[in-house]
Amino acid sequence: MKKIILSLLAFFLLLTISDAQNQPESYCGYHGKSEWLKKYQQNPDAYPKRKSGVITYLPMAVHVLGRDDGTGYFPPRQILDALCTLNADLEDAEIQFYLEDDFNYIDNSEWFEHDFRGGSTMMRDNRIDGFVNSFIVGDPAGNCGYYSPGRDALAISKSCSGINDHTWAHEVGHLLSLPHPFVGWEGTNVVATETAPNTVNGNEVEKLDRSNCRNAADGFCDTYPDYISNRWSCNNDGESRELIDPNGVPFRADGSLIMSYSNDACANRFSSDQTDAMHANIQDERQDLLKNPNILADVDLENGVVPITPAIGEAVTTGQTLISWEPVKNATHYYVEISVFPNMAVLLERKIVSTTEFLTDALTFERPHFWRVRPFNYFDFCTSNSDIFTFDVSSASSTKTIKEIESFVVAPVPAERGSDLLIQLATDKAFSINASLISLTGQVLKTEAKDLNAGQHNFKFGLPDVASGVYILSLQNDKGERLIKRVVVN
Repeated sequence: MKKIILSLLAFFLLLTISDAQNQPESYCGYHGKSEWLKKYQQNPDAYPKRKSGVITYLPMAVHVLGRDDGTGYFPPRQILDALCTLNADLEDAEIQFYLEDDFNYIDNSEWFEHDFRGGSTMMRDNRIDGFVNSFIVGDPAGNCGYYSPGRDALAISKSCSGINDHTWAHEVGHLLSLPHPFVGWEGTNVVATETAPNTVNGNEVEKLDRSNCRNAADGFCDTYPDYISNRWSCNNDGESRELIDPNGVPFRADGSLIMSYSNDACANRFSSDQTDAMHANIQDERQDLLKNPNILADVDLENGVVPITPAIGEAVTTGQTLISWEPVKNATHYYVEISVFPNMAVLLERKIVSTTEFLTDALTFERPHFWRVRPFNYFDFCTSNSDIFTFDVSSASSTKTIKEIESFVVAPVPAERGSDLLIQLATDKAFSINASLISLTGQVLKTEAKDLNAGQHNFKFGLPDVASGVYILSLQNDKGERLIKRVVVN
């Protein structure tokens, strides 16, 4: 058993090291400025204006690439985290993304790690009209990500899609017309101690006094000069190292802009002019994305997730086992994880389901197992995992009943904290039981021993001073057989 577990750990460690070593060579593979934006900036008033206070919802199609053998996929939990970050990044811009369908998994090693030609083929063969198409891959042509205008889709490296990464929002900005604030400096290293030239690579260099802000660089006057086309770290004020504009005036680039190349710890916003341009682009060029969806409310996790089967601490057989839980308000999907480790470090199985149950046959060890679920819906990805629940797996038959007990009733429902539960039993012989109150995480909060004779029994079980919520009342005999009832405490 130990050898098997150590082998699993070594395997997952090897995958982690392999992915960590496969870091992208550059941040973004998109260069230049779109023709649409050039026309828009000549006369913004000729384009549709965004309605402040109204959120624009855009449908997203997420394509997840793996290798030919089915390995390498970005885990569903991390996709949900990345989607949460994406919507958080666009929240102030009043643009939000939603799903209409499940993630599209594709096994293709050549696309998993591709050059721009391979990426173009991948997008051509798999993109879906009427959606923002995002491909999460291992290596998108040596970049953290890129937007392909020809295919109108974007590719993102899974190594740049963590919960604190802003690559996805950066590439979405490109898709919605935004360039980098350092347009013209791509591939050119600025010398901090030298005065910048008036032009670079045929492009006018933006000046700090805003005198040429509409003609130079990105053409937005509320994004200040930025000449840095490689990744850079900001100071405590969120700014770059000192640069010098063509007039000889020193300044520092703004690292808060998501469209810059500042590190993810610095970037956090789109400017007002950038936001206006994105909305105008949606209304002018991308009306096919405006579908008036039936917007779902956020998932209500106030009462957590309540497990049904297996019962806390129950012993199940190693065959197919049904894991189930009560529905969570406003949730339409659940991400389920099963592990033999209480910290869920290595997973036996993970899957997204659209019901409140999951049938698994991955339970192969005669030891405790642990599971949790993450409720979500196609509009709300910013949810959390449930508590971790546990059950035992045995090769012997599961012991789910106490055959000597003919009836088992618990009242009142719900019960008041600190009050007494009334337990009614009917037995056909004399034996002893332990009555226990157990939390949904498996903690035994109270146990009382009872000696029973044949016949009808009524006895009280005093509730401890526990928090409001759902608990398990367990009756267990000397043979390890168990009966359980769910108890709600107000």
